[in-house]
Amino acid sequence: MGFSTLIKDIKDIGRFERILAVLVKYEMGFLIDKFKLKHLIPVHMRIQRDKFRETITEPKAIRKAMGELGGAFVKLGQLLSLRPDLIPEEYSEEFKNLQDNVRPFSGDKAKEIVEKELLKSNKKLAYFNKKPIASASIAQVHEAVLPNGKKVVVKVQREDAENKFKIDIDILYHLARMYESKYGKDLFDAVGIIEEFEKYTLKELDFLKEGKNIDKFYNNFKGDPKVKIPKVYWDFTTNKILTMEYIHGINIDQFKKRVRNMKRRKKIAKDVAELIFKQIFVHGFFHADPHPGNVFVMKEDKIALLDCGIVGVIDDKLREKLAFLFVALMGGDAENVSEAMIRLHVADNTINKDNLTEALRDLLGECFNTS
Repeated sequence: MGFSTLIKDIKDIGRFERILAVLVKYEMGFLIDKFKLKHLIPVHMRIQRDKFRETITEPKAIRKAMGELGGAFVKLGQLLSLRPDLIPEEYSEEFKNLQDNVRPFSGDKAKEIVEKELLKSNKKLAYFNKKPIASASIAQVHEAVLPNGKKVVVKVQREDAENKFKIDIDILYHLARMYESKYGKDLFDAVGIIEEFEKYTLKELDFLKEGKNIDKFYNNFKGDPKVKIPKVYWDFTTNKILTMEYIHGINIDQFKKRVRNMKRRKKIAKDVAELIFKQIFVHGFFHADPHPGNVFVMKEDKIALLDCGIVGVIDDKLREKLAFLFVALMGGDAENVSEAMIRLHVADNTINKDNLTEALRDLLGECFNTS
């Protein structure tokens, strides 16, 4: 299939041209030559050079390009920062810098969106701070006060976010197909990554769904002295804005940098691990985007979970298989670890089980009896 055929159905050629211009800016213009797309970049860039020099693109350059393009590209980088199983580790490490470095949009626009959304239920906030306290690829967060004087935060979706994300995902599919038609799937499954990305990203765009997820976490951890889930204020929530209880604290990365008390650090690490295991093995309902910006430590050392747009569900059978794996791992039982991996389809059932067990025995031997 020719590249011209691959791009003919792109919904927004203007956005596609913008993406190509950013590729040129960050020394990835050789891809434009490879994919025969030079006619789509600005004229002055075409005049400047006949051919782009092929180089190994540094992780930092790709991260900067993603940051400049914003939207789905930032979100994709954030996903890949958590998935060194999908891409080389040096890239996933660099992409971690996209987790909390997203340029905010206008505070006046945010206030306008909030007021328009609240008109539907004839509600008004007593106060809305136009300066955001956090900004992400889909939305940003502002301090506000309810009519009863309660301090809250309002998560405000970027204007036309859903349409813009759909356009970007459409383009990402085209770029992935172009990449695979030229390079195959030896380094990574480009189309598969975009399919997984699309599946969970579009769910995040409905804040009513996120509110329901938060409510479920809230009920699951009600009465737990170690965990804090913010309350949702439904009278001030729509599919485009989400109003929640204000959480006083710092994210887990900031905690790590600021707190040197090892006893306290170990306690927090243990509590976070227990929080994750409880979600998976007790509730079967877990936070599926637990990057450091979404896990807060409060003054009383409670752990707060934020941004619950992406969740996962585990049924009883899968929980049983996972429990079997973890018990085997903790006991250093290589034979049962290999059995669990086959049951979970992590390892193909056609694999030589004796060889897998032996390899696991060596690996577990390196891990046990260490500090």
